Parts: sequence; C-alpha cells; structure tokens
Amino acid sequence: MPAQYAHLDGRHWVNEDFVDNVRELYPATTKKIPLGYSTYTGWTGKDEILFTAHGPLDDQARFEGQLYEASFDLVAADNFREKILERIKHSTPAKAEKRASIRQRKIASLEQRWGMTIEERVQQEKIQKEARQGGGLYGYPKPIVSSCESAVKKLNRKAAALVHKAIKKDRNVVDFLGTHANRGGSLAARTLLAAYKSSMPETEFEDVAFTILASDKEAGMVYGMYGYPRKTASIGLSACTTLREAAGTLAAMLHRRKTALHERITGFFGEHSKTGNCHASGLILSCYPAADFKFRRASGEEPASVQGWLAWDPGDL
Repeated sequence: MPAQYAHLDGRHWVNEDFVDNVRELYPATTKKIPLGYSTYTGWTGKDEILFTAHGPLDDQARFEGQLYEASFDLVAADNFREKILERIKHSTPAKAEKRASIRQRKIASLEQRWGMTIEERVQQEKIQKEARQGGGLYGYPKPIVSSCESAVKKLNRKAAALVHKAIKKDRNVVDFLGTHANRGGSLAARTLLAAYKSSMPETEFEDVAFTILASDKEAGMVYGMYGYPRKTASIGLSACTTLREAAGTLAAMLHRRKTALHERITGFFGEHSKTGNCHASGLILSCYPAADFKFRRASGEEPASVQGWLAWDPGDL
C-alpha cells in the first residue's frame, strides 16, 4: 500500500502507511491517543503533530487504507513532511515485502491452528453468522422453519384422521402399525402411531396398541402380513400408502414454491427427524423431489416473477 499525502481545502490528509512511517521514524515521541496518534518531531521539543482517524473523503481524493487528518500547524511543517515522504519513497518496496511475508506467516499459522484454509474459515463464519441471525429452530432462518413446520402439521393432521378412521374398522390396526414400524421400518406407520398417541392419553394408547382381540383367533380367519388377520394388515397398509401419498404431495408443493431453498429445507427436515424425533419430517424428506427436478408447466402457463422468467425453459411446455 503506497503512502499518500494531500493538501485539500486548507487541510492535510495522510493515509495509514504515512502514519506507520512516522511511528517508525519517531518511536520515542509517538504515542497512541483517542482516534489516532500524536508525535513530536524533536526539532524544538514543542512541535506536536496530531493524526486523527477520519472517514472516507469524496472523489476529490482517494486514499488506500485508513485516512488520517494531520495537524501541520508548525514552522517546520514542510521539512517534516518532506522528510517523511522521502523516507517512504526509499523504504516502501522493502517494507511492503516484509509486511507481505509477515502476513503470509500469520495466515499459515492460523490455517494450521484452524485445520482449514482462510477461505474455508471465512465461509464457516458466514454460515454461523447466518445461523445466529436466523433465530429459528436448529439455527435455520425462521421462514424456512415456518414452511417446514407447516407441512409437518398438515401431515400430522392427515395421519390422525387416517389412523382414527382405520381404528373404527379394526382396532387391531394400531398393533399392526407398531409391528410394521419396527420390523418393516415404515416411516408412514411411525407417523400414524405418533399422531394416534399424541391424540390419546398414554394409558389408553398402551391398552389399545398392544392388545390382540379374541376375534383374531376365530376359526376360518385368513391371516396375512406378520401373522395378522389379512383384513387388519390391509387396513394398516392402506393407511400407510395414503399417508405417504399425502407426504409426497406436500413435499412436491413445497419444492415447487421454494426450489432454490432445496438444500436448506431438506437439511431442516433431516435435522428435525433426528434431533426432534419427528417421524413426519422423515416421511416428507423421503418423498422430497431431487434438487434438479423441474415441474412441467401447463400449456400457456407463464412464470409469475422475474426469477421465474430467468429460470423458465420453453421445453417445460
């Protein structure tokens, strides 16, 4: 960074490199003061010069680095200024190389301590800052959290309606869903059970969920999946299929509205399904479209926004 000096409208302006050289030339008499530095040239012992930090000027003067206003109100001002500028003229290249070398060593030391490059560190801090500013669950932005939680609530309401409808047909379906969730790893079954459990007292849930009715042992009963009556298994599987279809519809609608936020939305669903033990989030995530999936537009349908026009592909028609 070159040292710079300018005299504009009766005021004296210097940049950070100029002040650094003053501090090196007069180390014994230069001290830090609020908003800058002060120094004595030593010629009379009373020639104090102040360097006060200042904000950027207009286009009339362009300085690199921090800008300082200097008080050159002394008899030997011109001599002092010329001495500093002459010193800078001859020392700046070597000094710049020294500064660059020091900077590289500091960067190398920091990268070794961090275990990552400085670019990666900057990106990490940016992500952490966005997370802190987001203020939502797990550090995600509130709009993302709101959209995802809305989809989860809709799916849970659908699950509650389905499981209660199924129970009216066959009370054994709750026990079947438990077995299907454990042995078949069915996210739909887990979501149905969670919705049912949240809508009933715990003791009542336990009584219903794990009781095999005597009617299951009636003569002539046809059995099916996991040894349950075929009717029970059919009702349970039908509820699971309907719920998965509903999850797919919710996922598709959300992806269509927020295609650009695919990574964050799927990230939230994944985090919420694990940390929050939310089976509905896991089910929606399992049905979520791929990031590069594009919906076909209906004939004559046009994008509704500028971003939509930019991303529009005539081949979608």
